[in-house]
Amino acid sequence: MAARKVHPAGFTLIEVLVCVMIIGILSALAVPQYFKSIEHDKASEAVNLMMALKSAQDRYWAKYGVYCNAAIAACSGFDYDPPPLKYYNAMPAFTAGSAGNQSWSLVLTRNQTPAVYGAYKMTYDIEPNAAPKMTCDNSSCVQDLIPK
Repeated sequence: MAARKVHPAGFTLIEVLVCVMIIGILSALAVPQYFKSIEHDKASEAVNLMMALKSAQDRYWAKYGVYCNAAIAACSGFDYDPPPLKYYNAMPAFTAGSAGNQSWSLVLTRNQTPAVYGAYKMTYDIEPNAAPKMTCDNSSCVQDLIPK
């Protein structure tokens, strides 16, 4: 009978270390992108609400000739009741823009401090003879969360 060669089973220490190093590099690149993606989804709550309120303000303007520049409950005839917010502080009141009743502004403040962005506020501003403008008080927020 011929003798059989026995091959050791398993991985060498170097092979295991290389695998751990590759996984570490991939996770270092993927985790920040994951947090950005999650925050983008959460910011969509504010963007969708601001778009719905813009439509309601347009209808209010068509009906009364001025914008609602107070708490929604104080504007009789305002036809939109916003849902409770999950990721932003309670619904603030509209504020008058630079042109008084001919303009309006709304600010939503993030109710937590996300890892990548920190605390931030999103603002939607309507002024006469200007395009509607959505801004954020954090430069990373402007780049990643504001729709283009």
